[in-house]
Amino acid sequence: MTAFSTKTLRLACDLGRVDAALDVRTNLPPAALRGADVLFQLAAFRDGAIVAAEAEFATVSLIVRALAADGSPGAQQFVATSAALGACTAADWLAGLDQHAQIAVTAAQLDLAAGRYRVLVYGVTPGGARFPWAHAFFTIIDAGLAESDPPDDPASDYYTDAEMLARFLGAGLDSATCKRRLDPIAAGAESLAVVFTTPFAAAPSNLLPRVRMPSSSGRTILCVIDHSTVTAAGFTVRFSGPTSDALHQLDWLALL
Repeated sequence: MTAFSTKTLRLACDLGRVDAALDVRTNLPPAALRGADVLFQLAAFRDGAIVAAEAEFATVSLIVRALAADGSPGAQQFVATSAALGACTAADWLAGLDQHAQIAVTAAQLDLAAGRYRVLVYGVTPGGARFPWAHAFFTIIDAGLAESDPPDDPASDYYTDAEMLARFLGAGLDSATCKRRLDPIAAGAESLAVVFTTPFAAAPSNLLPRVRMPSSSGRTILCVIDHSTVTAAGFTVRFSGPTSDALHQLDWLALL
């Protein structure tokens, strides 16, 4: 008989960053079916380097809040807490073999209306102090289970076909909630200002930029978001060094 395991979501919590965490297995915001058991696996980093979280924190807690229409956190839905933390190496985390903490969320806790929620993760020290680890946008999808009531307006809780295709396959999307494009990078550039074709109603909550390197030449370039420049009209990324040619491209995705 085939054995099925609980849905697992792995979040790398970088204590030195403020952008939303993604599920490292999909590189997308975490998502789960309504009324399903879910296991959150968490590891703590600081500026990209894994830290000895087990030496600083006794437990880790996870809060799920509703997301208000303006994107701000709404009413608290539930809190779940881990057992004691364990040691975890970067190699084991990347291989999917270990984590600092696991938090089990039950089917009853996730019996929530379909839509987007905000997850807040914080560590608790032995003395009881709370320290923020990460936040993430969490989507609950209604699978039509008989024991679950359908959402009032399912169409408002999901991405359109065009938006889903843009997230997984292509570029060139410009909608009210999701934008994606390939922008050329000039030779010798150390930064690039991205201007949305059509501005959002508010500053985007999630930005995912990456540099595409030419297939046969060019140097490897990393990029970071300058969060002081993020507005409803665009944002600026800064590169790890000047580009060696005009063949690099910035592939970016923005979600409201």
